[in-house]
Amino acid sequence: MRRRGRVLWLASALLASLLACVGESDRGLARAPAGREGEAVQQPRQPAGSSLEWDTIPALEYQLFDASIDSEVPRKATYRFLLLRSGTAAAVSKTMREVLDSLGRSDSALVAARAVLYEYRPTGPSGGKVLPRAWGEWVPPEGWDAATSASRQMFHRSYIYHFDPGWSQSSPSASDPAQGR
Repeated sequence: MRRRGRVLWLASALLASLLACVGESDRGLARAPAGREGEAVQQPRQPAGSSLEWDTIPALEYQLFDASIDSEVPRKATYRFLLLRSGTAAAVSKTMREVLDSLGRSDSALVAARAVLYEYRPTGPSGGKVLPRAWGEWVPPEGWDAATSASRQMFHRSYIYHFDPGWSQSSPSASDPAQGR
């Protein structure tokens, strides 16, 4: 009888320790670092603002409507894109990142690039305005002004801003006639 009690006690202890180690972690729970013994708290699987969250935000569709070469040697260019639909600031940032990365990959002579994302905003039943939503630069470490032809081989950084840069020459309202070159 005594032996049976000991085996049951051992089996209970083993089962309890096994459940304590495995049971809660399988459900995404962790022991509270401080507080009452045995109290569990819910832990998020991924911290807010993580790269996983960033990767799940879809980029917005866009279309190039203007490109200008600011200097040929070294090659610096400014591009203007129209967003085909509205989106959150995070979606606009991701779109700008894709734009800047693709510009750097597509032109092997490009040393620095600027891009502006515009958004159409209706102002009434028969018109609207095209306003800058964000702008960005793809530049070598020395920046836009000091970039040289040799800078193409260097590491480039992308900077993204959510305000009108001032140099973007904000577009006229959509109801104004288009200006040709």
